[in-house]
Amino acid sequence: MTWTERGRALGAPLLLALLIPAFAGAARVQRTKPPDWGRSVHGVVLDARNRPLSSALVYLTNLRTKAVKTAITDTQGAYSFHELTPQVDYRLVAAWHGHKSPSRTDSEYEIAHDLRLDLTVPVE
Repeated sequence: MTWTERGRALGAPLLLALLIPAFAGAARVQRTKPPDWGRSVHGVVLDARNRPLSSALVYLTNLRTKAVKTAITDTQGAYSFHELTPQVDYRLVAAWHGHKSPSRTDSEYEIAHDLRLDLTVPVE
C-alpha cells in the first residue's frame, strides 16, 4: 500500500472522528434553553379613588429601541406584557379618555422576572 493509499484509508476515519464530536456539540447547543424571554410586567390601572379603569390603554416603551407595545385593560383594569427582552428598561404610561398617568419605569424597582406596576390616571 502506498503512502497516498494509506493516507486515504486513514483520512476518512480520522475525519469522521473529528466531525462527530463537532456535530454532537451542535446538537447539544440546539437543545439548550433559549435566552430568557419570560420576563413580564403586569398591573392594574386605577382612577384617583383607586377604582379599576376598564378599556384604558397602557403603553410600554422599550427605552433601548424606543419600540412601543400597547395593551387594553380588562373589566378589572388589569393589563400585562410578557416575553420582554431581558436587561432592558421599560417605561409605562396609561391613558384613559384623554387623561394620562405619570410614567413609571421598571428600573425604579428591583428587576424581577415578574414585576407588578399599578398605574393611576388622575380622574374621578
